[in-house]
Amino acid sequence: MVNGTAIGQLANPNLKWEQSQKLDVGLDVNLFNNKLNIVVDYFRDVRKDLLIQNIPVSGITGVYAPGSSSPTVNAGTVRNTGLEFATNYKNKFSENFNMSLGYNVTFIKNTVTEVNNGTGYIEGGAFGVGQAMPSRMQVGLPMGYFYGYKTNGIFQNQAEVAAAPSQLALGANASPGDIRFVDVNGDGVIDVKDKTNLGNPIPKATMGFNMQLNYKNLDFAMYTFASVGNKMVRNYERNVTNANRLTYVLDRWTGEGTSNSVPRVTTGATTNNVFSDYFVEDASYIRIQNIQLGYTLNPEISQKAKISKLRLYAGVNNLYTFTKYKGFDPGASNGSPIGGGIDYGFYPVPRTYMVGLNINF
Repeated sequence: MVNGTAIGQLANPNLKWEQSQKLDVGLDVNLFNNKLNIVVDYFRDVRKDLLIQNIPVSGITGVYAPGSSSPTVNAGTVRNTGLEFATNYKNKFSENFNMSLGYNVTFIKNTVTEVNNGTGYIEGGAFGVGQAMPSRMQVGLPMGYFYGYKTNGIFQNQAEVAAAPSQLALGANASPGDIRFVDVNGDGVIDVKDKTNLGNPIPKATMGFNMQLNYKNLDFAMYTFASVGNKMVRNYERNVTNANRLTYVLDRWTGEGTSNSVPRVTTGATTNNVFSDYFVEDASYIRIQNIQLGYTLNPEISQKAKISKLRLYAGVNNLYTFTKYKGFDPGASNGSPIGGGIDYGFYPVPRTYMVGLNINF
C-alpha cells in the first residue's frame, strides 16, 4: 500500500440547471355513490439540458483512476409522453363483509430529441471485457437503448460457415456451433457497420393491482406489480473455464441439429461473447409483491386485558415473480439513465415470511 492522489470527479464549468416542461390533462370521475373512482391522465414531460453523470471521456484526463469519475454534463433533451389510468372500487356488502379493489396502469413513450455532444449519440453501460459500450442515448430513439449485433441462429456445419458473411472482423473465424450474425447492411462482411437497435430497457407499460377484503374479524390484503415490454441485458455470465452457468447451457449445440439457439461451449476463441441480441432478453414480469392475512381478536375479549385492539397477522413479501427472464431479478437496475437495463449480477430480492402482532392500548 502506498500513498497517492486522485482528481475526484472532473469538474464541468459549463454545467447548467436541468429544465422541465410539463403538460398534464386529467379526468377524475366518481360513480355509484363514490364506490367507483376513475382517474385518467395524459402527460407530456420534456427535459432539457438533461443532467447525466459518468459519460465516457478520454482516459488521459485520469477519471478512470480509483476515486475519480467523469463530469456531470447537460447531455441533451428527452421527451416522455404517456397515459395513466387508475380505478378503485370500494363497497361494504354487509356489516360483516367489505371489499376494496384497485388497478392502475401507465403507458409511456420515451424519445431522445437532442444530444449536445455533436455526434447525435452518447454511449454508456458496460458489457463483457474490453467491448464497446452497449447502451446509447441517440436522437430519435429511447433513452439507453441497446446497440449491437442481430443474430440468426447457430451454424450447424462448415458449409453454412463458408456460405455466410465473414465474421473475422469481430475477432475470430466462425465454426459450426457458433452464433451466426446478421449482415444488416448487406456488404458481405460482419463488422461494426452491422450494429443496430436491439431493444428498449424502458417498459411500455407498468401496472399494479391491490385487493383488500374484510370478513368479520378476518382481513386479507394483496398487492401485485407488473412491467411489460422492457428488455434487459444478461451480463452476469463469465467466459472462463471454471465458472457456474445457468441450466440453459445444457441445451447447447453439441453437433449438427442439436441446437439452433444456444452455442457450443468451448475454451477456444470465438465471437459468441460479442454483444448481440443473444444476450438481450424480454424482462417483462408480474410480481406478487405482498400478501397478508390477519385476525383481530373480539374487542369484548381483548378489553378485559385493557387492550383496545389485538391483531395477529402473517404475510409474505416477494411471494412469486412470473417471468421468462433467466436472471435473478427482471426488475433490477443500477439507476443509470444510459446502461440501467444491464444485469451485472444483481443480488436477488429475497422472499420474506412475516408473523406479527399488533396491540393497541
